[in-house]
Amino acid sequence: MKKLYCFFALFTFISCFAFGQGTSPALQNIVSKLKTFETNYVVEKAYLHFDKPYYSAGDEMYFKAYVTLGEAHTLSKASGIVHVDLINPNNVIIRHILVQLDNGVGPGSFSLPDTLQGGAYRVRAYTRYMTNTPEYFFDKTIPVIAVSGVTGSNPNTTQTAKPDIQFFPEGGELISSLLTKVAFKAIGTNGMGISAKGVVVDNTNLQVATFSSGHLGMGAFYIQPEEG
Repeated sequence: MKKLYCFFALFTFISCFAFGQGTSPALQNIVSKLKTFETNYVVEKAYLHFDKPYYSAGDEMYFKAYVTLGEAHTLSKASGIVHVDLINPNNVIIRHILVQLDNGVGPGSFSLPDTLQGGAYRVRAYTRYMTNTPEYFFDKTIPVIAVSGVTGSNPNTTQTAKPDIQFFPEGGELISSLLTKVAFKAIGTNGMGISAKGVVVDNTNLQVATFSSGHLGMGAFYIQPEEG
């Protein structure tokens, strides 16, 4: 961004100088090129707002895309489309869609297959103006919970298994001394969510958090992990 600020400062200085010094052809040519650069150099940023903090295989992942322009973060009319990628835990793009924007805003979604492997997935969004500035890409980690106990031949047939509970720290990792939201889902032997509650204890058996599931066996709690 420092380069961009320098450009605008230079553009302002030369424009004022040209205005004060008449119509020098060489100076007018420089001003014209700078105006063209200003028009073509669009600084956009993308944001996605999701309907949930985590999903299960088989869910529809709904989101709304926002594209802003400049340091004021006003909604951008420069781009009519935003590219959105769904990236699996192995860093492979498994879905790519184009979201139509109306004055910088547009709805979108990904259909998550029932057979999707659980783990930390990433959603990335960008416009064509952002391809040379990847630091402005939107990139967020979204936990996806696999549906267990379902066979490939008959989704109504359950395997012999014990109830399972899976935990998904926001951002994919627990960081020492940082208060972190941890999502979880309790899954029964039929692959459906079940009610669950419990406690989290440290290595001295001291209780540091409690949790209780809500709808479909899902819930979340906060914890501040400590080193060791």
